Amino acid sequence: MANQPNVNETTPSTPPSSKIRPKLEQIQKQQPSTKRRRLAVKDEEINEESGEDFLVVDDVELDVTSSIKKDEQQNIGLEDDDDGEIVEFGRGYTNKGALCIWHNGYRYVRVRHDGPYWRCTESKCPAKASAVEHSDGRIVGKLRLEHSHLPQPERRLAEIKRHELKQRAREDPNLNRIRLIASIRAGVDDETFVAMGSDNALGIMAYREKAKLYGKGTSKISAIDVMSIRFPQPLIERGGQSILLYDSRSVRIHDNKPVFVFAHPY
Repeated sequence: MANQPNVNETTPSTPPSSKIRPKLEQIQKQQPSTKRRRLAVKDEEINEESGEDFLVVDDVELDVTSSIKKDEQQNIGLEDDDDGEIVEFGRGYTNKGALCIWHNGYRYVRVRHDGPYWRCTESKCPAKASAVEHSDGRIVGKLRLEHSHLPQPERRLAEIKRHELKQRAREDPNLNRIRLIASIRAGVDDETFVAMGSDNALGIMAYREKAKLYGKGTSKISAIDVMSIRFPQPLIERGGQSILLYDSRSVRIHDNKPVFVFAHPY
């Protein structure tokens, strides 16, 4: 008899699941995730109904208002290291002309030149601030730590008055020093009056401001110094017209004794 094949014997073959799985994975990679897309559309509809200002991108919610605030903080150059409130500072100047800032009666000076960090002018006060100046002139920033002393708003008014004294001393160098100080002090309260300093200190301040522009006066002037004198415009102009009527140096070049004729401004 011919040999019959054994039905119990099976030839080895590859399982069907090993061929189907790679195809399914390839199809899933090619097709976009419709479930995630439907979820994003659903979340957008919910946010539109609730009126909240949120943006949904692939199941990630971004608070638009908070992102705007972060952008504003980055624009003004401040670090977002705490939740401090952004405030606007007032501009001021020290006796030496350096920039300082004010807020609620407290004054701050820079820690470093042109840096964004400021400290309280009281040496033992731990209060600090971080602030920068905008292109429109506003100074905004954040307050850090509390002050260990009471505010002194009268110092702010005294600073404004001293700055006015310096400005008037530059603009009108012929103005009597006593009259200048009296006009600056007029109308101020007692606390501001004391904070401005003594009359002698204000007089020295006005004199130094004049000396910056016109130099220090001296009684010993040689002929060479006289020939090289240059008059600043505020000294020889009144109401837009020159009060220097005659200068002999322009016609008598070799004369060592020049003559100047001025018109009386009053």
